[in-house]
Amino acid sequence: MEIDNRPIGVFDSGVGGLTVVREIFGQLPDEEIVYFGDTGRAPYGNMDTEEIRAFVRQICGFLVDERDVKAIVIACNTIDALCRDELTEAYDSLPIVGVIEPGCMAALTALSVGLMATQASVDSGAHEKTFRSQGGNQPFYAVACPTLAKLVEDGGMGKPEALEEVSRYVGQVLEKEVDTLILGCTHYPILIPEIEKAAGGKLRIVNPAIATAASLKNILELRGIKRDGHLKPPRHEFVLSKASDAFGTICIAMFDNYVPDISIHILG
Repeated sequence: MEIDNRPIGVFDSGVGGLTVVREIFGQLPDEEIVYFGDTGRAPYGNMDTEEIRAFVRQICGFLVDERDVKAIVIACNTIDALCRDELTEAYDSLPIVGVIEPGCMAALTALSVGLMATQASVDSGAHEKTFRSQGGNQPFYAVACPTLAKLVEDGGMGKPEALEEVSRYVGQVLEKEVDTLILGCTHYPILIPEIEKAAGGKLRIVNPAIATAASLKNILELRGIKRDGHLKPPRHEFVLSKASDAFGTICIAMFDNYVPDISIHILG
């Protein structure tokens, strides 16, 4: 079997992409990851599209040119919705995995689907378009949640105001009488305790990060570019564009009893 010991590049507008990293750790424990969180400019969900695309070009240039990654995981729904085609064209030799398609595929068995996502993702219509392209013809309702990503970036999860804020959006979903909810932002799985409490057991919650890691694993196997499992345990690099007060707390919550070997670099 062919091998490729280069790292996998994973990036997000901030800390939410760590929910995807957690699933990659679980499903691909031998792989090394370079994670870039643009904490200095997060969140992206309410920004101008061209501004987001300029940021993404900078980040991918760093991952490809400076870290020589073998694959790119777009761990941000907003970026996946707005920049996926551009990145696929710019880096046609690299596998690029997003979060929208795997998440939508995981919801295909639903009777009706709700989506919570950033304003930019909802406005793009990318989730419903992808869901329809995969054969989903069930009712599909999208709710924009412009405050939730920032709530996570500010370390607000677990606080009373988090449940209040989440309940407001989940209530809009429940009004549509859907049975399945796609978490259309990688920050939102960090709020699953609040989402589950607000939903009161009435929703099946789809965390696209799980299916995204499975898709990445499949691509690495098909291309024969998995890391050699006989090498020493992987050492991961987390790069942030600005120090984040919530980052350490989220890492502890995300990785629980698993203690990966991580070096953390702050650029600004």
